[in-house]
Amino acid sequence: MSRSRRGTSLTGLRQAFDEARFGNGRTLNLRESLPTAAEAVARAEAWLRQQQVQLAPGKHATEVLIITGRGNSSEGGVSVVRSAIEGLIHRLKQRGVVASHREHTPGSFVVALASVHELWNTPKRARDSGSAPPAADPPSLASLEAETRHLLRQLAERSLEQLGVRGDRDRFVEGEMLRQFSALVASLAAEGNVRIGCVPPFDAPSSSMTDSRTDKHEDIRRDWNAAAYHRLSELQFAWGLKVLDRLALLGTERVLDAGCGSGRLTREVRARVPHGLVVGCDFSENMIRAAAKTLGRSMSGALVRGDLSEMPFNAAFDAVYSTATFHWIRGHDRLFTELRRTLRGGGRLEAQCGGGSNLATIHARADALAAEPIYRAYFVGWRDPWHFATPDDTEGRLRRAGFGIAHCWLEHAPTRFVDADAFRAFLRTVVLRPYLARIPKPEVQTNFLETIVEQAASDDPPFTLDYWRLNISAKLE
Repeated sequence: MSRSRRGTSLTGLRQAFDEARFGNGRTLNLRESLPTAAEAVARAEAWLRQQQVQLAPGKHATEVLIITGRGNSSEGGVSVVRSAIEGLIHRLKQRGVVASHREHTPGSFVVALASVHELWNTPKRARDSGSAPPAADPPSLASLEAETRHLLRQLAERSLEQLGVRGDRDRFVEGEMLRQFSALVASLAAEGNVRIGCVPPFDAPSSSMTDSRTDKHEDIRRDWNAAAYHRLSELQFAWGLKVLDRLALLGTERVLDAGCGSGRLTREVRARVPHGLVVGCDFSENMIRAAAKTLGRSMSGALVRGDLSEMPFNAAFDAVYSTATFHWIRGHDRLFTELRRTLRGGGRLEAQCGGGSNLATIHARADALAAEPIYRAYFVGWRDPWHFATPDDTEGRLRRAGFGIAHCWLEHAPTRFVDADAFRAFLRTVVLRPYLARIPKPEVQTNFLETIVEQAASDDPPFTLDYWRLNISAKLE
């Protein structure tokens, strides 16, 4: 047999072994689509994070295969995609996504993924010396001299004017002043010129357009534990990267991150529009403060505390991006009308939120528990603070709001947690937060939470959340 035929046979045999070992679900083939290095890195990072979220409990690592190609036609015979992916893998090791990797062939890597739940159980471990520190409150404006506050106000007003904020801007000025000051302090701290003092969260209400409301639902949307969410939101972060990939940004767009949370995904959006503008908007003051800390010294955008159902922008953005937010807003007709108004002609909406029968089992258990005599008094007047819409209903609402193109679909994403501790932490911070907020006594809160955790321990598989994600893709014609 000739050398060329023997080489071809060996290559085919190796490919057959790889298909049997990894299968399509655990193989990312970048060689076939011929992406640029930047596109390959974005696709690979989103795919690796999603694979990590799906990692089965009890396994320390699951191996996946990334095919980059050898780069025989590249300058110097080295694939730029291969080099970029290798650099990405090293960065993801620092961030706790990748446990280890090895070269499989000259054109592919075998990557062992770390369990995402191990990250939740070790929040104090330094995973990335270059990443933002855990979310915390930015410096206070109260201690500044009057002249400094006056200059910050002028800067904030000019920034809001450039962003296209309409009407009465006073309600947003303080939040923009805080963002500008946080960026300034971060830049000075990086140079070692100042020491940063932090203050506890404000107890007084801010001047947001929605602060006059007393609905308990508004309190639930507002009162997030931003630091805990920042630490525990790997699941939402992985989903968000997949949605961000659908936007296919060119780098010059003006993008609204609708429901920016602690700013982790806002930072990813900003990295993809180096010559554009990113504005993060969230109803929670705690989240806006955390996002200011996460985004740090960048002056290429803004953070606004506001209600997505009552937006201050008019034809200001090329795209609206949102994840894990819309289900917290009951009035989707009003929501989509407002988001449509923020977009310029041809603008796009890419979003994902809970939909359909999202978390139906655990919510049914919590409702049944809340109806028991020991808890009943705490839930007088209770109504669900979420709205899990269907694809058909959502497409209809989008078209009525003025979106010429609308496509929505459900995605099943059941998520199993490694043990009771990881499950409990996530329930307390995210899933059962509205229920626990109704119970003022800590010991009663604990009993309520532990009952749900014990019930989940008997499930098969145990400690599993039955997530259904509603994907939304729409465009103005």
